[in-house]
Amino acid sequence: MVSYKELNLQLLAVQAPNDWFPNERRMGSGLRVGDVYGSKGSSLWICLHTGRWKDFATDQSGRDLISLYAEMHGLSKSMAKSELGGGYYISKTSAPSKATKAPKADDA
Repeated sequence: MVSYKELNLQLLAVQAPNDWFPNERRMGSGLRVGDVYGSKGSSLWICLHTGRWKDFATDQSGRDLISLYAEMHGLSKSMAKSELGGGYYISKTSAPSKATKAPKADDA
């Protein structure tokens, strides 16, 4: 079973936040978005090197992309890890509650 740290690194490697937030703006080593639901704005900052994130409007924050995914979908962190670790991720074209299966490495 993959650890939280390994899963976070995998999500960073595939640039998952770029897919999760259609209204994102890249700023330096991070992304700016309105909130965890992808609204326009810039109060949510996500570091693309570590996965740390903070919404300066609500004071929500987390240490990795798994906690961000959990916050986005109203899940516990362990449930979010199970979903993400199963090869699922949210794409730009999916509604926040729908998951899309990530392609396997040998399908590319």
